[in-house]
Amino acid sequence: MANRDAVVGGSSWSTFAGVFLAIAGLFNAIDGIVALVNREYFNEAGLVYQNLAAWGWTLLMVGVVQLIVGYLVIGRSTWARWLGLVLAVLSMVVAFLALGMYPWWAIIIIVIDGMVVYGLTARWEQ
Repeated sequence: MANRDAVVGGSSWSTFAGVFLAIAGLFNAIDGIVALVNREYFNEAGLVYQNLAAWGWTLLMVGVVQLIVGYLVIGRSTWARWLGLVLAVLSMVVAFLALGMYPWWAIIIIVIDGMVVYGLTARWEQ
């Protein structure tokens, strides 16, 4: 019984992490598109790096890659777990650097990425 619980629990954490990685990717992609299309929405002075177009393209690319890797994590790909972990940490850093631009949205992204990191590392399947 204990062995069955470990397998089911591990796969549940992988699914959890993959879904939340895809959600974070969707949020980052939307954020990037809005930064490129609707510049008035952001407080550009709150950016650490004051180029909103570069910021928008960076968020869009990170978001799309997160969406793809989230799908692969759900499929139990080992290399996707490592890449998902790196992307979640990268997304947390990017959101931290954008705290001055949109604090509540950045905090939501940081929390979701933190849950992804936990989900990917809580029960690392062999």
